[in-house]
Amino acid sequence: MNDMAMKDLATNPYDAVAYPGHAFSQTHPAHLATIAHIHGMAPAPTATMRVLELGCGSGGNLIPMALQCPGAQLVGIDLSGRAIARAKAEAAELGLGNVSFEQRDIMAVTTGLGQFDYIIVHGVYSWVPQPVRERILALFGELLAPQGIAYVSYNALPGCRLRDLARDVMLFETREIDDPIEKVRVARAAIKRFAEATDAETFYGVALRERAKQIEDIPDNVLYHDDLNPGARAFALHEVLAAAEPHGLQFLSETSFPNNFGGARGPAQQVLNAIPISEPLR
Repeated sequence: MNDMAMKDLATNPYDAVAYPGHAFSQTHPAHLATIAHIHGMAPAPTATMRVLELGCGSGGNLIPMALQCPGAQLVGIDLSGRAIARAKAEAAELGLGNVSFEQRDIMAVTTGLGQFDYIIVHGVYSWVPQPVRERILALFGELLAPQGIAYVSYNALPGCRLRDLARDVMLFETREIDDPIEKVRVARAAIKRFAEATDAETFYGVALRERAKQIEDIPDNVLYHDDLNPGARAFALHEVLAAAEPHGLQFLSETSFPNNFGGARGPAQQVLNAIPISEPLR
């Protein structure tokens, strides 16, 4: 890797290694609005909504929304100059005048952007430093319109602890490697070697082998960012809610309909039914 590429990596790894752009159905304002209606809110209609996405990447999530909702206004913010350039180029090629993209640090976002009916932060919260996480939640409080909805995803505990069994192995084995290609190669080899060396009858062996199988299907650029970022961390729901509360935010719902409406069965549903309605917010 040349000196310029190494400089890019040090300042913004998403410029050095591009992250693939995708549309995430669970973030679509029509989906969020449906959930909000079920819970008694009156969210803004998607036909005329204002949407902000923090960490929009190359626009894979916002551009389809702009095509579907020509009367809406959408704004995407990302620190990666290369990703924003791709987003702008694609929006221009499609002739979209209702979506704009800007290279900006989340820490530098202000109320000058105006208010938004929907704010989306997908695949960011768990991978940024604490001050940025705090700023994300503060921006929710500052920029959401009345009846506005913010969506934030993160690696969740306790389930992510199983994933971290493999991640810890890969991080340790690649701790002194800077080159992204070599880092991913060594990480893949390490998890395969460690998984095969475990006792398949033990909890650790089962978890490590299962994760190793999953990693085989993960693209290199996704593995690099999602699992080999040493600063990434997972959170319990109560941690996120506690951080959000000072900003005047209130938990609405998960975006998974099965999780909210009958996804649990048998003993699991009995446990959930026994929890006081206020308990999940603590």
